[in-house]
Amino acid sequence: MDECIHELFLALHSSPECSGKETETKRLITGFMNRHTSMAYHEVPGGFYYEQRVNDLSGSIVLRADYDAVTIDEGKAMHLCGHDGHSAALCQCALRIEREGTEKNVKLLFQSSEENGQGARNCLEALDDDDIIYGQHNLPGFPFGKVFTAMDTFACASCGLILRLKGKSSHAAYPELGISPSGTVAEILQLCDAYKTLDQMITVIGVRMGEETFGVMAHEAEIYLTLRSKTDEKLLQLKKEIIDLIDRKKGELEFSCLEVDYYPATVNHPEQVQEILKKLDGGLLKEPMRWSEDFAYYLQDHQGAFFGIGAGEDHAGLHTSEYCYPEGLIDITADCFYNLVK
Repeated sequence: MDECIHELFLALHSSPECSGKETETKRLITGFMNRHTSMAYHEVPGGFYYEQRVNDLSGSIVLRADYDAVTIDEGKAMHLCGHDGHSAALCQCALRIEREGTEKNVKLLFQSSEENGQGARNCLEALDDDDIIYGQHNLPGFPFGKVFTAMDTFACASCGLILRLKGKSSHAAYPELGISPSGTVAEILQLCDAYKTLDQMITVIGVRMGEETFGVMAHEAEIYLTLRSKTDEKLLQLKKEIIDLIDRKKGELEFSCLEVDYYPATVNHPEQVQEILKKLDGGLLKEPMRWSEDFAYYLQDHQGAFFGIGAGEDHAGLHTSEYCYPEGLIDITADCFYNLVK
């Protein structure tokens, strides 16, 4: 690894910023790229990219790295997912392209706001119709440096649901005079227990109902759920089933539903998967990753594929307080990117 990459990684790691607020992160990356490469800079709403054109043919190979941090308690940001390492690796790849060249047109896309699902959609204008795009993520729990991909779904579709139920309050001594959401809440939670596979999965994030006021019956409730599936279609079916259940059971309750943090399934294209298997000595996942990736939006409109690189079988998990991107993975990731464009 170049010493300047080591310094860049330390700077990025020590300057974590929440999605959509990555001003210092952007300054660090663009400053590095402008000093160390001759590539042309372009800005897009969700980030920026550097381009090297070596011929007049249409279409480029696009390599994407995300650069936002995870938001934890009280809006604090920490690099608990490895996006600092992802960006450093793409910069290391840029140095190799600068030194060794490539026979293909290349775009190095640095993307904001992956953690809230907004960045990729805002970066779509960086891609031309004939572009092919690749992205990667480090994978704790997998052999260090080993590449994994999937023939179809690499990462699951998911969304959050906020379900709100409102009835009528009453004195706790006369509950029959009020309208309580407790029965409907119980039925929803019971339904959630029936969905625990990757085909359709529901995770209860939280439930709020009533207060420590023992003379008043609870009459309002909020339920927070995360829905997950290997396919977009089954995710929509699952959401509909939950809403239909509430509509049947709510009685006189007022009901509203808010969807948040929607991510489509990240579905690879077979031709690019074969490139990963051949050029990167990759293997196939036994099942999709349960987490979601906004890289999915690129693959809805463009040829491409997503892959993972093992961060170590005993490495701390993503989004945990013990997690830190393993710096030794930067060179390996940069080599993978370069092998896809050389």
